[in-house]
Amino acid sequence: MPAYTKPDVLPIEISFNGVDFTNSKLNYGYFDPFIIRVTPVLISSTTQSRLKIHGFGFIQPDNLSDIKVKFTSAKGDINCNG
Repeated sequence: MPAYTKPDVLPIEISFNGVDFTNSKLNYGYFDPFIIRVTPVLISSTTQSRLKIHGFGFIQPDNLSDIKVKFTSAKGDINCNG
């Protein structure tokens, strides 16, 4: 297992015109996460499912609802929150 390192944390502000930016004071942080496995292995694309992602290099957010994950499959993207 790799040694613990501090995450890269970048401030995020958004602009639609390249001049006026938000002032949200939000940060985006990441290590280089490594996923070992996801359970359950199979889920439905039409009903809600709870996934457990096993791995390392993840950052614990202040608010769990800030977690966003996107899975890509042959049928399209599946977006997850929380």
